[in-house]
Amino acid sequence: MAADGVAPLLRALQSADNSERRSAEAALEQMRAAPNAADALPAALAAFLLPPAGAPAPPAGERQFAAVLMRRLLLKGQRPLWAAASPPTRAGVKRALVDALGAQVGGAAALAGQTSAPLRRALCEVIASVADAEMQEFIDDAAAGSAPADVTAAWPELWAAVNAGAGLGGGAAAAAPGAAEAAGAAFFLLEQLAPWVVAHVERGIGALQALLMAAMGNAAAPLRTVRYPAARAAASLVVVYDGTSRAGATAAARLAESVLPPIMQLLALAAAQAQAGAGSGEGASAAEDGAEVSVGLAGVIHDVCNDQTAALRPFLREVVEHLCALASDARAAAELRQLCLECVVAIADRKPALARRLPGDGFLALALPAAARMLLLHGAVVDESADGNLAAWERRAGAASESPYDDAADDETEGEGRLVHIGEEALERS
Repeated sequence: MAADGVAPLLRALQSADNSERRSAEAALEQMRAAPNAADALPAALAAFLLPPAGAPAPPAGERQFAAVLMRRLLLKGQRPLWAAASPPTRAGVKRALVDALGAQVGGAAALAGQTSAPLRRALCEVIASVADAEMQEFIDDAAAGSAPADVTAAWPELWAAVNAGAGLGGGAAAAAPGAAEAAGAAFFLLEQLAPWVVAHVERGIGALQALLMAAMGNAAAPLRTVRYPAARAAASLVVVYDGTSRAGATAAARLAESVLPPIMQLLALAAAQAQAGAGSGEGASAAEDGAEVSVGLAGVIHDVCNDQTAALRPFLREVVEHLCALASDARAAAELRQLCLECVVAIADRKPALARRLPGDGFLALALPAAARMLLLHGAVVDESADGNLAAWERRAGAASESPYDDAADDETEGEGRLVHIGEEALERS
């Protein structure tokens, strides 16, 4: 299959015409069954993703689909092609993928602000999948019983690009066209490759940690595209340690002690940004970014609370105080409040002895009011009569049992009712 045949195939595979789409799928299966498929198909898709210098680039949407198709053909299903591809084909595909991503984050299109976020993500996903396969083979080929191999040697160009991109996130020009995209892509790849970094990168993990810290603390960097991906990558490094072993738990705690405070600070910043711009046309975009980032950060903090609870010991009170404050904030989005309370409950579930160590019943003093407030007071209409307040609570509690597919249901009331039930469950689990 030649590179110039990729575009017609991609268009046919996405056609609304059923017969045309089925014909394209049959043709793709024939190509896949050909004796040289393991070399011909990856090479053609790689050439499509990175056209020769001077040639017009295909539309970003077509290249995005080509990256998705490459990932599926090379590494998914019962007959992945990557294992059968020759070393020259593998080298060419890896070079094309890194260069294609580089063109999206550092080329003329990036400098002109004309890149495609969906294409960058699709390229990062296929790069992460190929890197995973390459590193697994690299480790399998290493001498049995020897010290863990440094997997960066499996794809040096990729790790060089990741380090260079991550370094941009902490610089003064992090918001410049191309720099933010490069940093965000690097942090996304670090998040995906965290298990390999933790287990097999013998040198440089301290340097990576410093890059993540610099990016998270860089006020000049965009929150959603640089600081947030850096926080996700940092949290993923903490989570993938084996917390059941003493060495793993110690390493996770040491890393968490550095990266968790800035992650909590970013959560506070994102939540404040979401509230500050809510309802105003001028700050609507910043508010949307803040809302998205705050929910995402609460999710990664929940992963840490659930999987590496013991790593929270040095700053447990500060973490619980902050999470309970957000869970109790009626101005915050329902999803954020829910996740914050889930973080607190996860700590009590996973390490009850740790929770009890807060002096003066400190954990219960923080967690119970937050859960009770969510259960009883969220959205309640102030009424002089006790019966009036009870009726308001019952209306909100009952809203959670309504069908989510009822077109007439009120979204805000559904959210309030869901929080009532979350508060009730949190009280039971605490």
